[in-house]
Amino acid sequence: RAMISTSSFFVPQLSIGLDRVRITRQPGVADTGLGGGGSGTGPGTGSGEGAGATRIEGENLTMRAGGVPFFYWPSFSGELDALPFRSLRVGYDEEFGSEIETTWNLLALLGIKSPPDTRVDLLLDGFTKRGPAAGIDFSSDGVDYRTRLSAYGLYDGGGTDRTSAGVSVPVSESFRGELEGFFTYALAENLTFRADLAWLSDPTWASAWRLGEFDTRLEYMTGASLDFRVKNTQLELAANYSAIPFVANNYKMASRPYYVDKAPELVYRRHADTLFGDSVSYSSNYSASYMRIDVTNGTPDDLGVPSAAFAMTDPDQRVADNYYGAAGYNNDFVTRLNTRQEASVPLTYGATNLVPYVSGQATGYISERFDSYNPDAKHIRFFGAIGFKANTTFVETFNQVRSSILDIDRVRSITRPYAHLWAGADSINQEGLPIFDQEIEAISGGSAVRAG
Repeated sequence: RAMISTSSFFVPQLSIGLDRVRITRQPGVADTGLGGGGSGTGPGTGSGEGAGATRIEGENLTMRAGGVPFFYWPSFSGELDALPFRSLRVGYDEEFGSEIETTWNLLALLGIKSPPDTRVDLLLDGFTKRGPAAGIDFSSDGVDYRTRLSAYGLYDGGGTDRTSAGVSVPVSESFRGELEGFFTYALAENLTFRADLAWLSDPTWASAWRLGEFDTRLEYMTGASLDFRVKNTQLELAANYSAIPFVANNYKMASRPYYVDKAPELVYRRHADTLFGDSVSYSSNYSASYMRIDVTNGTPDDLGVPSAAFAMTDPDQRVADNYYGAAGYNNDFVTRLNTRQEASVPLTYGATNLVPYVSGQATGYISERFDSYNPDAKHIRFFGAIGFKANTTFVETFNQVRSSILDIDRVRSITRPYAHLWAGADSINQEGLPIFDQEIEAISGGSAVRAG
């Protein structure tokens, strides 16, 4: 029996025990310095695939931490540095019990040579109060593509989920988990295809089991897009759909508890065209969207948040009933045509920059039924704004400031004050339309000053 490791310690921290082991050096590769003797340990045992790699094959693999075996596999074939075991995490949680989470190199376990820039991890976990879990995490990068797919499932024996909002939600025995990923491919030099997939099993999976993603992740949307870009021009055709009937993002819970399905949306943008030489910078945006609002299912208790998060007093009332009923929303598809135009005049005087600008936006809706939301809602809207931006830089050097103790030789002070003045006018009252996109329906007339 042989024990193989890349560690230089006499008793390695992590090693592989094998029966009937075979060690092969890659053809044309210099001596790796693999030490003799039964253990096969020592410095220089392998230097990475394709650059002095050493390949091992054997039966009855046993992973050892120190001298303690903790995992068995019938056979192993792969690079010496490509150990099948990647990581181990042990912990305890009041709701989950004792936690053991492990990550394994699946290709190494199967004896498959890993393609360049490709990683396939097998996740094997266990939670004493909840049950066993397993998953696959796949990622691959190429010259013209990039992809990632993650699938994870937990057989939950039942218990309580403690959500990010501090609400305890009882969970019955069930299979739970997630499936998400993306794929991007450069069809041509200026044309990119992207597909996204996102699915969760239940409303509290993200807020109880995936707190990091719940707080920071973009919307859980499934869709595809074609993006064409040349210099300052962009043409995008996209469609997206929420494959889960509930909101699973923290910022959505705290703002508008719904997703917007678009099937499809076509957008044409031009950024910073120059007019009259370089005197005027002109940007424009045109879009056509076929869309609807998809309000989350479930009650506040089902979602694991307080009722006040949705301005509701009854925790057993469905959020969708409140929005589709009292608030006047509906889930009908609406066609929207929108354009936004902006012209600015950048002026520079030494270190001072001045930018006066003017913008206008026109939006039209077809097949809309906004009367239940706002009786004064109109199917055509106009918005205009003017503004002025200014910033400058003050630099002052203090040559007399020196300190050998603090390693200071002169001090430079840089101050950059700025100011932004803005005023806008709207053809409809504020909150006159349901909000499909923040940058279109959520804008409103008024005035503002920002300085610092």
